[in-house]
Amino acid sequence: HARGLIELRRKIAQKLNQFNKLSYDPETELCVTVGSSGAFACSVLATLNPSDEVILVEPFYGYHLTTLIMAGITPKYARMDLATMTLDRSSFERAITRRTRAVVICTPSNPGGIVYSADDLKWLAALAVKHDLLVFSDEIYEYITYDGLKHVSAAGIADLRDRTMLVGGYSKTFSITGWRIGYLAAPADIMDKAAVASDLLYICAPHPLQRGVLKGLDAPAEYYENMRREYE
Repeated sequence: HARGLIELRRKIAQKLNQFNKLSYDPETELCVTVGSSGAFACSVLATLNPSDEVILVEPFYGYHLTTLIMAGITPKYARMDLATMTLDRSSFERAITRRTRAVVICTPSNPGGIVYSADDLKWLAALAVKHDLLVFSDEIYEYITYDGLKHVSAAGIADLRDRTMLVGGYSKTFSITGWRIGYLAAPADIMDKAAVASDLLYICAPHPLQRGVLKGLDAPAEYYENMRREYE
């Protein structure tokens, strides 16, 4: 199936419900993708047009920038305050123009290390509503947080769920970067287009490796905490 094994989509939906406190329909709102980078690429193609502007938060992940450029999108830049590890809110306001269509965030951030707080995400939600922006939220490092910080998913914030393309995957969690198994969670109307883009770009994520991740998701809850603690 172009959207991925339904068994895996159901298991990911279960994970999103239990860990992220989010509800996604595995039939209509989830797509297994060729890594999280593939999820980002197909969601960009589903929602943006050449000459649109999208805000990246410096320091940013290079694949986000180059994927936007390849799609003809004009990047603009906001910043995080490295002293407080929070969003530099004034930099967002300066970056927005009438052509701004979306914001890309990565939480926990590669390479900045910031774990977006609920307060920052609520502020971002108000900004998105004010300017009618979409949010691309790369959350592949969701299990790997330190210093007592906890991951908060952007789509769990009021007013962001229907604006957010949640990008995730298992390269980091299971140390299988070469397997290229990621996923996109998004509203059904966006997913209809993103799934077509994924199909046209890659046809589908590698089937045997989807089976492997499906089995891996049976890992007990302590696996994730043991991994996090070992990294810390």
